Parts: sequence; structure tokens; C-alpha cells
Amino acid sequence: MRRQLVVPAWSLTGILVWCAPLTAQITWNITYADPEGTGFYDPIEGQLRRDSILAATQYLNTVLDGRGTVNIEFRSAPSGAGYLASFGPSQFVIHSNGSFQNGGIYQAARTNTRPFNGVDGKGDFNFSYGWNYVGQSPASNKYDMVSVAIHELVHGVGFLSLTDVQGRGLADRTPGTPDIYAVYDRYLYQGSGSNASALFNTDINSPNYASFVGNSSVFTSGNDPNSGLFFIGPYSKEVYGAAIPLYAPNPYRDGSSVSHVNDTNALMYYSTPPNRVKRLLNYEIAMLLDIGWNVYEWNNTTGNWLDGVSGSNLNVSNSRWRSSSGIVYLNNQWYNRYGFSNPAPVLPPYAQVTSNIVLNFGGSGSTGYTATNDIGSVRLARLNLNSSATAANTITGGSLIFGVNSDGSPSVLAPKVVQHGSGAFIIASDIVVTNTTAGGGWTGLTVEGDGSGRITLSGTISGTGGLTKLGNFLLEISGNSANTFSGTTTVSGGILMLNKTAGQNALGGNLTLASGGTVLLAADHQLPDAGTVRLQGGTLSTGEGVGHSDILGALELASTSTIALTRGQHSLTFTGISGTPSGNLIVSGWSGDIFQPGTEGRVYFSNIGENPNQQYSSFLAAVRFVGFPSGGIFLTTSTAGLYELVPVPEPAGIVAIVAAVGLLFYSLRRWRKHQEEAPSYLTA
Repeated sequence: MRRQLVVPAWSLTGILVWCAPLTAQITWNITYADPEGTGFYDPIEGQLRRDSILAATQYLNTVLDGRGTVNIEFRSAPSGAGYLASFGPSQFVIHSNGSFQNGGIYQAARTNTRPFNGVDGKGDFNFSYGWNYVGQSPASNKYDMVSVAIHELVHGVGFLSLTDVQGRGLADRTPGTPDIYAVYDRYLYQGSGSNASALFNTDINSPNYASFVGNSSVFTSGNDPNSGLFFIGPYSKEVYGAAIPLYAPNPYRDGSSVSHVNDTNALMYYSTPPNRVKRLLNYEIAMLLDIGWNVYEWNNTTGNWLDGVSGSNLNVSNSRWRSSSGIVYLNNQWYNRYGFSNPAPVLPPYAQVTSNIVLNFGGSGSTGYTATNDIGSVRLARLNLNSSATAANTITGGSLIFGVNSDGSPSVLAPKVVQHGSGAFIIASDIVVTNTTAGGGWTGLTVEGDGSGRITLSGTISGTGGLTKLGNFLLEISGNSANTFSGTTTVSGGILMLNKTAGQNALGGNLTLASGGTVLLAADHQLPDAGTVRLQGGTLSTGEGVGHSDILGALELASTSTIALTRGQHSLTFTGISGTPSGNLIVSGWSGDIFQPGTEGRVYFSNIGENPNQQYSSFLAAVRFVGFPSGGIFLTTSTAGLYELVPVPEPAGIVAIVAAVGLLFYSLRRWRKHQEEAPSYLTA
């Protein structure tokens, strides 16, 4: 085995050129290496300087998730330094072959361990410049120390490149051979469009993993869309909407090139003016997720989320969580490198402050597992499911609070449950969805994906947000307690099966059925009586075999849509008609004779006035009963104010004719002659 080396932090600094930790969250152990009476121990400004560093770490604890203790050191910059501040991580491991690493702060925060003795990162500040300290109003001739400290510490947590202008890595090997690079480097691309090319080999099963395969001219080519330098990570591209331009001037600038974004509004721009307070932009936070922060992978075994944490004792070896990014050597074991491709153990998520957290669950084989959330309430933005197991996996316990930080601000990632696999998942944990649009955020939770596995939500869903269903897989909502979330449910793909205990609402607010989406009733009375059912191209089905009954809110026909009735005695009752109809309402599965009540599945309306055939004539003209002539008519029933929708013999003008000659009452007499009764649940 090759000798393991600790790389000096000073060779890794991200330079910004001139132009109270929370309980159980990351603990920042800060050492100040200045002599007494100078720098950070200046008798007048020393405490303010130390408080500013502390404020920077407290801010980072609202962005980064972890449980470990980090050891860092600050001191005054040497006399004559031409920069404001610098900081870099240490604890990089040099080994044979190549790897992508994030350094000591990342590993310590996520595992509470480090490869070697010593600090996890070092930095300095140049106090020959004027500084604005925490709690002070910005001054035109001073630099904001908290902003600059956050900038430098973000370099320290892994937001930096380890490549030089020729493409060599930290071990200074010939470009094109495996070397030691930052995880940040694996997302470097030449060009920003569909022809963008990666600069590094990121195939961990290749012996050339972590080798530079690009053209080094990219590091001095600016942001030309064909030849320039960009960062393309999945989460940052989602948030930013495109490839992110990086700082790539000509000539190359050591300590600044590549490791900064080329956006003057960004905290991680290479320079800052005086009198400017900055914090991380949303896409910069997403870049941190790309390099591995706040991303947790379950090890796909039955166990508790808090395994590895016992009171104040942290033992990463007992944790069931893993990371595929940034850690290669832990407790004398190798990870995340060629020949040792297993992800590294990390401590369980803290997940009480930031919601910018991604939880990944997989699985394979014929046996499912149960992952029990014994943390309690957990904040997150993304729950990724990717199992090929033939048995369902279960996530249970606690509650999952999607898309909202502890201060009420929205997550930078859209809150989603994403199905990537063919294996089924049962999510029995309670779910909280929040509408954060007032703060520039999200309407609620989206469940989507390109996989085929069934997802079952069997806990209680509450909150002010809504639910959106995309993708062709089946999403089932089940359980014994009513869901109380108040936002709109939108189904735009696949099947949403409503299977709560009869009489317990599966949905809370309005329902929109868009093209490609189906709502399938698997039990009686799943939908709220109030709210609007907007049919916008989808299908509302009463069941797979014997149909189920429900009382719904008002119906709004926004585009050609289908109500699919099934076998047996059942009915849908809409409590009104909303808006001007557009398209056709297709009713399939209806049986009976024209002008007569249905014999099995029926469609009723209430709250539509005393003469609905005249008032809603345009709606009735849009009705199409499959197997019958176009058009519909309302029949009165034995329940006052309740009308049944049935087919008519001719499409044109039939409603007006019926209303004029009194055939409505004739049909009512015919109905009573057959001694039909209203459904018992309507007359009880």
C-alpha cells in the first residue's frame, strides 16, 4: 500500500482577491493561531472578528447537514498579502489510482472521523483592509467579514477545484492518468449545450477513473458555449436551469480560476466589492448537494435511521447511511475509488434545520426491508426510490416534512418523491406538505419518476400544500386516518388510487385531472365534499371491478375528459357545476335506457338549481354517454335537489325541447312507476 499523505491546507486555498453551532448539528471547533494582542486577539476588534467567524459557521449550519465535529484554524494573513482572505481543506488522501475527494471538513462533519491527526482546514484574513463585522451596518469602505468568511469556508467544505491549468491533480501526475481531484472537478465540462463534454473519467469501474480526459485550453476559454468552462451537476442544473459558467480567465489565475462561478451576484464569485453582504444563491447550495453534501443513501437493510447515534455517542460504523461522494478512506477501509467502489458510511441525517436534503433508497432481490425513522420529524426536499426488488420495501416512523426549512423559507430543490425503479415502496411515515409560493417556493409535493414500481402512501398527509402526480407508475393513498392537506391534487400521469378506509378523505382540497392522469376509487367516500373537481383531460374511475360511491365537490369541465363507471350499484354525486364547459364529458360504463335512471353506476348532481336543464344546457350538450347519442339530461330523484345525469335520444336541441314540453316530469313519473329508490347513503 502506498504511504498515505496529508496535503498541507495552504496549497489548496480558494483565494478571494481584492476588487453557535446548533445542538446535534455540525460542531465547529475553531482555533485562532494569532499571538495575544494581534489579529483575532486584537484588544479592540479581536472579539468582533471571532464573532464574525462564528456567525459564518452558524449560517453554514442552516445550509449543511451533518452531526460530526469539525476542527478548523484561522490566523492573520502574512504581511503584504494581496488578498482579502483564504481557506482550504486538508486531510486529502494520496493513493494509487485516482479518486474524487472533498477533504477533511466534509469527512469530519459527515462521519465524525478523519483520515489523519490534525485540523480539517486552515484559513487566514488580511486585517490590513477595513472590515465590517457581524451586527454592524455595511460601510462603503469596508468588506463584510461574515460574507467573506462564508465564502472561504464554502471553499473549505469542498467548493473548489484541485486541477491545475494543465489538468494535473493533487498528486501531480501526468494528465490523462488517474490522479486525486475534488468531487467538484467531476462536474467540470467543456461547453454548455447538448454537445458539452466531461473533463474527467467518472466511471468508477474503469481503471482510468478520476483521470483528466479533456482539453486543458478550457481553463482559459471563458464561458464560450462551445469551448468554455461550465459546471454541470444534476441538482444545480435543475435549480439554475442550465450549465453554470465558471471563472476561466486568460491568463489562468492560481487560487481563483475554476474554483469560482462567473456570476457577480453569487457569493462564490472570485471577488467582492466593499459594502456588499452576500449569501449563497439557490444554485450555489445545489452545487454543494452535487458534490455530496446533504445526500444520504440507505444501505438497503432493515434497521433504524438513528443507528450509529446513541445520545452524544457517534459511531459511524453502526450507521446504515452511505455516501457515494467525497470520502475514500475511513476506519482503515477504502471507498469510492476504483477497486473499492462501495459508498462510504456516514452518520444519520440531522434534518432539523435545512430541508435541502436528499434521501436515496434502493434494493434488490426477493426480500424487502423496513427502514424505520426513529429521528422523528425530518426535513427533506427529495426522496429518491430505486429498487428492483420483487418485494416491497417500507419506510415507516416519524414524519417527513417536505420542502420547507425551519425558518419557513422554501428548499432550493422542488420537493419530490421520485420513483426510478421497478420495485414497490410503502411509505408509512406521515407526510407534511407546505405551500411556500409566497416565499418564491413550491405549491407542495410532486410524486413522479420514470420507474414502474408502485408507491403507497399509507400515513397521514397534512399541511397547506398540494400533491402532484406525474409518471406512469401507480400511486396509492391508503391508511385509516383522513388526509387533511388543503392544497390542490393534480394528476397528470399514471394512476392515483384512493384506498383509505371508507369515509376517510384521501385528498384534502381541489382535484385536477389532467391529460394522461387517472384517479381510481378503491373504496367508498375518498374525496372531500367541498372543493372543485376539475376535469382537464383525465379519467375519474369508480373502480377496477365493482364500483365505489363518492360525494364530490363541484365539477368543472375544462377539457375532454372521462368518467368511467364500473360494475355494481354505485354512484358519483357532484355538489355543483363550475365554470363554462370546454370539450366533452365522456361517461363510459353507464347502463340503462335513455330518459331512464341508470341500472348500475350512476352520476348525480346537487346544488344546481330548480331548472338545471335550462341553466346548464351547454354542459348537457357536451355530455357523451358511450354507446348512446350525444347529449345528456337531468332527471329529478326522490331526494329534493338531487338530479341524475342520463343520456338523451338526439344531440341537437333536446334539452330545450324536453324543458319546454315537460318530458322531464314524464320521465320522473316513469322512474317512480318502476319504484326506483335513491341510494341509501343519500337518504339516511
